[in-house]
Amino acid sequence: MPTFEQVVEFLMTPSWAVIILGLAIVLGAPVLLHVILSRSVTYIVPPSVLLLGPRNAGKTALQTLYERGGRPAPSAATTHTSQSSQSVELNASTDAARKTTYRNHDESDGTYTKFLLVDTPGHGKLRGSAMGRLRRAEKLRAVDGWLGEYGSDKFEFGQMQEFDIEVDVVPGSVMAEEPDADKWWWWIAQRV
Repeated sequence: MPTFEQVVEFLMTPSWAVIILGLAIVLGAPVLLHVILSRSVTYIVPPSVLLLGPRNAGKTALQTLYERGGRPAPSAATTHTSQSSQSVELNASTDAARKTTYRNHDESDGTYTKFLLVDTPGHGKLRGSAMGRLRRAEKLRAVDGWLGEYGSDKFEFGQMQEFDIEVDVVPGSVMAEEPDADKWWWWIAQRV
């Protein structure tokens, strides 16, 4: 067994073995570190909230309001029919001081969850892109295309409760003089 002095003397003496060992350490260590770190951290896709509805329902205006964190400019409030889906990354909290309002862009207290708010086209001919987005979603919670099925002529929310599907009717307004979309924001924050 070589002593410590012999090992140090061998490493300090120029030879092909020392050069190859040095190159292996210098080039191999970063690669090994990259492999270890890339396996331990997975890319996390934030949850998506889809805004679905008929054309001229205010989906784009709602997305603009949440994105800007305040009352939209008059030019932003008057929108047009979307031709493609638009995504905005937002932060929601259930434990911050201003958790029930979307006007919390500058807050630093609380735990925030990132999510994507996706505005989909409302026109019937463009609705296929929204449905395609649903098909590609990874962690889809629930989609219900049941309305009016099983021979019922008239739809009632009570029919949904029979199948343990919770329906919340939450009031709000985007286009009013003072937008009132806080209840919608709180509803989204509790579910992401």
